[in-house]
Formats: sequence, structure tokens, C-alpha cells
Amino acid sequence: MSLPSYVDIYRFIIVLLFASIFHTAAYSAKSPVDESLAGQLQRVNTLIHSQQLVEARPLLQALRKNPEVTAKMHPTLDFYVALSYVFEYFDANNKGALDHALTGFDAFITSYPNNTLVPSARYNIGDIHAISKRFKEALQAYIPLYMNPVPGVARQEVLKKIILIYIAEKQWSAGLPYFEAGMRSAESSIDRTTYAAYMLIAKAKQGDVSESRQMLEFFSSPAPVFFTPRFNTSLMDVGDQLRDEGDLATASLFYQFVRSYESLQVGLKQHIRQLERKLKRFEGNIVLRNFYVDTKTELDNATADLAALEASPNYTPLLNWRIASIYMAMGRDWEAFWRFREMVDLYPDHEYAEDILFAAFSLGRKLGESSESVDLSRRYLETDKFTRYRGTVSDEITTDYLELGEYDELYEMTRWYMGISPDDPAASLLLFKCGMARLTRFQTLELIADFQGYKDQHDDTRSALVINYFLGLGHLTEQHNQEALVLFEEVIQNENTRFRADASFRKALCVMGLDRIEEAKDLLLEFVNRYPDNPLRAQAELVLGNLVDMLGDANAALEHYYLIDQYTDDLGLRATGELKISRIWVDRGDVDESIERLTAFIQTNEASPEIIPVVSALANIHDELGQPRVALAIIEKPLYRFFEITEDEQLDELLVDYLKKDRSLREIRENTEAFLNLVANTPDLLKELIGDRGKQYHYFKKNPNLDALVKERFVKDNGFRAVIMDHFKVFDDAHAARVKNRALKKPEAPAPVQKPYPIVELAVLEALKAEIEALNESIPELTADAWLSNQLNEAKAAGNVPLVVRILTALAITQTPEGIPDAEMLALVDNEELWPQIGLAGKLWILKEYVKSNPQGVIDFIEASRVDYMNSSAELGMTKLLAETYQNVDRVQDAIDTYKTLIKRFASADESGDAAIKIGRMEIERGNYKEARQQLETILHHNEWRGQRHGDALLWIGRSYVAEGKLSEAHGFYERIMLGYPGFNELLATAYYEDITTLKAMNEPESAQTVFEAFKLTPGLEDTKAAALIRKEFE
Repeated sequence: MSLPSYVDIYRFIIVLLFASIFHTAAYSAKSPVDESLAGQLQRVNTLIHSQQLVEARPLLQALRKNPEVTAKMHPTLDFYVALSYVFEYFDANNKGALDHALTGFDAFITSYPNNTLVPSARYNIGDIHAISKRFKEALQAYIPLYMNPVPGVARQEVLKKIILIYIAEKQWSAGLPYFEAGMRSAESSIDRTTYAAYMLIAKAKQGDVSESRQMLEFFSSPAPVFFTPRFNTSLMDVGDQLRDEGDLATASLFYQFVRSYESLQVGLKQHIRQLERKLKRFEGNIVLRNFYVDTKTELDNATADLAALEASPNYTPLLNWRIASIYMAMGRDWEAFWRFREMVDLYPDHEYAEDILFAAFSLGRKLGESSESVDLSRRYLETDKFTRYRGTVSDEITTDYLELGEYDELYEMTRWYMGISPDDPAASLLLFKCGMARLTRFQTLELIADFQGYKDQHDDTRSALVINYFLGLGHLTEQHNQEALVLFEEVIQNENTRFRADASFRKALCVMGLDRIEEAKDLLLEFVNRYPDNPLRAQAELVLGNLVDMLGDANAALEHYYLIDQYTDDLGLRATGELKISRIWVDRGDVDESIERLTAFIQTNEASPEIIPVVSALANIHDELGQPRVALAIIEKPLYRFFEITEDEQLDELLVDYLKKDRSLREIRENTEAFLNLVANTPDLLKELIGDRGKQYHYFKKNPNLDALVKERFVKDNGFRAVIMDHFKVFDDAHAARVKNRALKKPEAPAPVQKPYPIVELAVLEALKAEIEALNESIPELTADAWLSNQLNEAKAAGNVPLVVRILTALAITQTPEGIPDAEMLALVDNEELWPQIGLAGKLWILKEYVKSNPQGVIDFIEASRVDYMNSSAELGMTKLLAETYQNVDRVQDAIDTYKTLIKRFASADESGDAAIKIGRMEIERGNYKEARQQLETILHHNEWRGQRHGDALLWIGRSYVAEGKLSEAHGFYERIMLGYPGFNELLATAYYEDITTLKAMNEPESAQTVFEAFKLTPGLEDTKAAALIRKEFE
């Protein structure tokens, strides 16, 4: 982009054409005519003096032919005839006259080379060439006249014309000596400033900007030259040159001294008014004809410049663009931003208004001016004619929306854009952001609703690919596997391959969700073969491992799990793979291999919190091996390392595990010490535990918290057991001998009584005790509770409230019953500064108590923080608390929806079984009996809930039938409980009570009596609540 080019500067050359030779009174046509030679000479002289050369030409030509005129006068007559054609050009604007003038002056110089008027002739030849824009020939005429001054030709006027030609031709370097000369010889301050400006531009174009900063001050003057388009264009050109050469600072100075379109317009108008006033003073004055012509020509040029300026686009925005670009290149982004920002308001209708607005918007975003960039983006998008950057603006502003958490604005922007340009590439990008925002905020139902609407309206556009992909993800997340499968198939078949690999992986998950396990395996194998380096490869190997393990091929599962490390740097995913591998090895009995691999993983990644689940798993393995001391030591190091990372909820679980294991270990130590003392001092008990397997089993079942080494010796170590049995055998044999001897000697006498075994220190018992004591030396002297107490005091002293809450939470959770937070802890909920810093486990612990006083506050918090706790160890607890709170405040539908979410997210957790029972009860209360039974029946499909939960589900199904008036169906379910759940006394008694009540309502007293008799014969029901009701109502 560049400023308009103005060529009207050539008119200025005309201004200086006349070098007045004569100055006399004007000729009067009313004077008497004298036709004598003397009279003719007088008339021509008068016309010449009054500068009426066109009128004088016929007389001059006549005199030239008059034989009475001497040859001495011929040169003068020829000169003025030629000059008269120049005057004709000015008087009648007859360009053809210039050719006659040029011919005449050339002939004059040829005919009279030594005449004193030759310099004037050359001067006029230069003028003619200049007027005709033959500047090279004009300079050839002017320069010798300037270099070799002669009388009759004003050297300063010649210099002005030379300068004007160099300016017109933009020959800055060639003109530099003349600019300097003009500045030195200028007769006015305006001329001096003008030439200084030209000199500065010329030097700058030669790369000499040493004096620019000082000389640019001239440009603040009101000299007319500064208000000519040509001069301002030259300044702009110099700025461009300096910018391209890398001299940004000086370039910015030149740009800043370029007059804006508006100031140039104002300056030209002021200059024109001044010239008009000046011209009026000269008008009609023959004596001041030269001044009149000069002023008139200057006025015509200024008027033409103004007309050309006003007919051209406003270049000020482009000037400011250049300046702003310089600022940006210099790192002065704020100055650039505000220059663009001001232009946005000043030039809303400029041809480059869209570019200006986009530049301001882009800089605003770069500088973090969120409010400004949002405002500018809306302004851009609301302007219908702005379309070139629409996609980019929409993309960037939605990025701002994401960063600012303004999700509703993001969703609205997406809907708006899809309404105006669904085929635009930016539409797909907005859909992607919208879909990701919904997914990361776990708004899958909203995602499905949004994208189903887009699919209905825009399934035939280029956006369909993204729509189908995210709609598939939404359905997959909600476990709508069939719907998701169809959508992912559409994505795979689309000619655009952007999401094909991802959709192929998700398709396998859908098939797996439909229990088509073999097909899912084949699809995953196809995925890893076709996309071996896809980012989802590691997840695919994990899922494949799970599938083939489910199909009973543990070796193949291991092969897939091993590949996880190879295809991901995600330490969390790698940790999951390690846990899978460990579980298979443990199941196969390769415990040592499992321990070795888990230990290596922990050591390799000891600085990363992602090892915490692996640490817990390894500790549990050692626990199951009867090595609680090793288990405690494994937990201790990472716990200390990561203890103050309060935002890592996995550490809260590890801390609780550490407390429990430490307490258990110390309890085992005390119980073991007491046991060994007991058996050492109670020989009869020792003999029973060694010799009677039945008593041994019951004893150790009743007293489980003994060292594993004790159980190992007493139960499995036959050598140990044999030593002790031999010890007792001595006494038993002696007693048997006494009995035998007594019988032989006195058969009628009673057998001697077995004497108590004496207390004897057995070496094997002492060795066992010593071995256990040696092992116990590894137990830290400082208990976990004492260590935590010290940490609590330090955290309080340091004002580390989040750590204080972590410690108090762990201590409370490990109490029986669970401890409750005090008033100081409850007050944290309303502390805007500290509450966000509290870990999720601590928040959950506090909220479970806080809900008693402010249930709505708990609802508001959990609803707002869903994104924070999803996929964390606190998610189950938070979801359960939210559902219970909804239920307590009678928001039944919200409670049911939240319980369903809990079930969906934690299908195998015990809390899901409880949630299903609660949903069933609420649906019964609402009269939705069929829905209640559908939910309750899901419990019966979980084998892990066999027992109390299955019985409760049957009980509530029966109650739903009673409430619906279907009593016979209810009787059938009560009967299933009575026949299949012995030992669950309260449940069983309740089933008896409700079945008796149902049978009576069915008018079947005999059946009711039969059930009543069965109730009385069932042992263990006497003290139940239902038994009291039966006795009260039916006996």
C-alpha cells in the first residue's frame, strides 16, 4: 500500500518562467496610430514593456521584413517573436505555441551565437522543455546558466527551477548539491525551510540520517512545502526506505512528520485562501503581471493538489499503520495498539477499516487486553461486511472465552457462527472447542443436545465431520454405545481423515460396550496395525490387554501391557500398565517378579507423584505376604516427599493408608508380644494350638492381628510344631505310664489325674520371639500419629492451612466413628482466599458436616466445582453427598439424576448399590413403580452385591408391587427373601412381617398363618424390630 502519487508539481516550474526585461507603462489602444517606422518601433516597444507580446508579434514580424529596419535590430526582433509564443501559451493555454517558441529560440541561438540575448534564449528553452516535461533537456539548458552566471538571467530563479525538476523526478541524490545551495542562498525563511527539507530527504535516501533528528524540527513550521502531497509522499518514501534498511527509530520519525490526510487538507485550504487573497491584490495591475501569473499558477497547483487529495482515499490510516508497524518491530506494542485502537473509532468506513480493526484486535490479545479484545471482536463480528478475518477472530475470541471461563459465550458464539457460515473452516474449529469444553466440564448431556441440533441442521456441510465425532463422544461417554457406533462409522467413512484414527479406536470401545468382546479385540488389533504411532496407541494396548485378559489369555494381556511404556510418556498411564502387569503376576504366583518390577518403577520415577498408586499397590502386596513392616517402609518415603503437595488427592489416600498400616503394625506387635507371653505361661493353650487344628483355626480367626510369622510357625512349620509336640509328649507319655502302672497294680483304683504341664522355656518359642523382635526393630520409633502431630504443629505455626486440613482430615477419617470438623474448619467454606487452596479430601470432610447447617451452600459448591473433582478420588464422595443433599431438600429429580450419575461412574462400588436402592424408594414414593423396579432389578445383576443388597432390592421390589396394588407379585418377592436369605435376621423378619400383612390384605388368612408359623420356627429373629411388630399385630 502507498500514498497517491501527485504530478501537479510541474506547474510550479511555470511560475518562474518569466525574467522581466522591461518595465514601463502599459500600451493604450486609444493612442494615435503613427505608421511611420519610428511610430511602429514606439508601438512595439510599448507593447513589449506592457508584456503584451502576443499582440506585438504581427508588428514585430512586419518590422523584421521591413527593409528600412537595419540588420542590427534583427536579433532583438527574432528573440521577441519567439518569446511571444511563450506568452501565447500562458495567455491562451496553447501548447502548440511552445513548439514555435522552441524553434524560434533554437534558430536565434544558431543565427546569433554571440548575441547578449542568447542566455535568455537558453533560459526560455529550458522553460519550454520543463513545461513540456522534458526535464533532461530542461536541465541541460538550466545547469550551464546556473554554473556560469550571466547578466540578464537571475541565477536564483534558475536554481529554483533546477531544484523543482529534481524534486519532480525524485532525483534526490543528483539534486542534493542544489538543495544545499538553495538553502544557503534562500532569500526567505520559507524558502530556506523548503530547501532544508529537500536536503534532509536527499541525505536520508543516501543513508545519511545523522542530522535528521535536529532538522526534522523544521517540519513543524507552516511552510507551504510541507502541505504538498509530493513532499509528504517523499517523506513517506524515506520512512519506507529507512524501515527496509532496519533503521526503525529514524523511520518512525519521518513517518511522524508526514502530515496526516486531515492536516494536509486543512493546510492546503489555508494556503489556498492565502493565495486567493494575494491574487486579488495583483489582479488587474499590469505592472504586477508577473506576480499575478506566479500567484495564479501557484493557486492553480494548490487547488489541483487539494482536488486530487480529496478525490483519493484517506491515507492517514495507512500512515498510522506504518508507524504502528515500526513500533511493533521495535517492541513498542502498547503504542502500536493504541494507535490502531484510535483508528478503529476514527475511520469505521475506511476501505481498510477491516484490516485496522483486526490489527487492533490482534495486538489487544497479544498484550492481554482481554476486555478490549473481546469488545473489538464483537465489533468485528457484528459488522456484516467484515468477513476476511471472521474465522480467525472467532477462533481467537473463543480462546479468550475458554481462558476466562466464559463458556456460555463460547457456546453462543458457536451457535451464531454455525448459523451464518457452517461450511467455513472456522466453524469446525469452533465446534471442536465447544465439544472439548463440554467434555472437559463433563456436560455430556448438553453436548449431545447441542450437537444433535447441529447435526439436524448442518449434516450436509463440511462441519458434519466434527459434529458426528463429538456427538459420538457424547453418546460413548453416556454409554449409548449403539448410537455412538453409528456416528463413529460416519466419521470413519468421511473423506476427511482428520478424526478417522480416533474414531476407529472409539468404535472398538463402543463394540466392547455392547459386549461383543471378540469383535472389539479385532477392531483394536486393526487399529494398532493401521495406526502404529497414533497417540492413542498406548491406551489401545491397555484396553487390548484388558480384553484378552477377560478372555482368559493372561500371557497375551501381558504382551499388550508391556507395550504401554513404548508408546507413551504419560506416567499415569504407564503406572496403570504396571499395576495390570503386577496383578497378573500375583495371580499366577510370581509375586517376587511383581515386587521387583513395581519397585523398579518407583525408583525410576521417585520424583513424580504419579507413582503413588504403584506405591500403594506394592505396599498391599507386602501386607498380603505378611510383611507389614516392609509395607510401611515403602509408603513412608514417598509420603514424606510429597506430603505438602496438598492439591494431589492421591496423597490423601496414601496418608490414610500410612496411618492405618502404622497403627495396625503397632497393634500386631503388642498383640504378638502378649500372645507369646500367654502361650509361654499357658502350656495347655500352647498344646491346643499346636495339636488341635480346629481350635487353632478358631483361635487365629478370632485373633487375626498377630504377626504373620506366628501363624506361619504354628500352622505351617511342621518342624516347629514337632519340637513343641515332642515337649508335651514327654509329659503325656509319663502320665500314660502312670495310668498303666496303676491299672496293673490296682485295677480297681481310679486312673491318676493328668497333672498341669509345667511352665518351661522352650527354645523354639524364644527363637520365634527373638526373630520377631529383630524384625520389629525396623518399625519407626516415632508413630505415624506422633509424626502427624508434629507436622500439624509445624503447619499451624507456618499458617499452612491447606496442610493443616489435610492432616486433620486424615486423622478424622481413621477414627471410629469418623471425626467431625470444628467451627474453625467449617468457617473455611466461606473463606474466599483459603477455601480454593484446600485439597478435595479436606473439602469433602468439611462439607459433610457443613451440609447440616447450609445444604444449599453445599449444593452450590459441588455443582460449581464438578470439573475440579471429576476423575479424582473425591468424585465418589462428592457425588454421593450432592445426591443425598438433593434428597434431603426434596429435590427428588435432581437426587435421582445424581444417584444415576454415581451408578454410571462407579458401577461396581458398594455406594452404587445403595444409590440404586435410594432411587427405587424415591420412585415408589412418586408412584413411578415400574421405573423403581427397573432400577432395583439392576442390583440383582451384580454378583458382588449378593447378600444384604440383593435382599434389600427384593424387599423394595415387593413394596413397589404392594404400593401399586399388585399383592400377589409382592408375595412372590417376599417369599424369595424368606427362602433364600437365612442369617440376615432383620431383613428376614421384615420379609415375614410384610408378607403376612400382604397375605391378609389378599384375604388369605390360612396362608398368612402358615407364614406366621414359619416365622416362629425360624431361629435368631426374636430380637428384631420386625419380630416385635409381628408379635404386636398378629399374636
